[in-house]
Amino acid sequence: MLIRPEEMKYLLKNLQLLNAAHDSMKRGLETLVADVDSEIYSACMNGPVTGGGLPGPGAISDKTGRIAINLEYSSRDNVKQFQRDINLLANVIESVYAGMKVLTNIQKSILRLRYPEDGSKVAWKDITSELNISVSHIRKIFDYSIARMIAASQISIDTFQEVMQIMDGRGV
Repeated sequence: MLIRPEEMKYLLKNLQLLNAAHDSMKRGLETLVADVDSEIYSACMNGPVTGGGLPGPGAISDKTGRIAINLEYSSRDNVKQFQRDINLLANVIESVYAGMKVLTNIQKSILRLRYPEDGSKVAWKDITSELNISVSHIRKIFDYSIARMIAASQISIDTFQEVMQIMDGRGV
């Protein structure tokens, strides 16, 4: 089932935020991947080892080895989930932009005026003064534009809900 108009409006209003979160998560992934190995090693050695030294022969017990393996798998799963979150966010952003491509210039103008890049929401009367079109006509065009975007973007409700979980802190 595809998203409803309210959800598409939310995506449009927060598109810049979604892009910023995506970029931030991509940068965070690079750091996360680099930190995974050092975290495993630190956990096994009961803290960070200075001087770049490795433990001597027989210094790692079976218990420490099991801890390292469990932590490695857990860390890799976290990295994989983080990567999936980044990809999902990228796909939704791309779908919103694909939905915009099917719109006419007037439809795009109305959406841009209604939801400027700063994430605010502009009043209908301000849009009418900009375009010299009645409020009722602009609202009809707006509603039709949202419906066209939903059909073109093909974003499911489940995908939208997962994006909301990511934005609420699962991946950010």
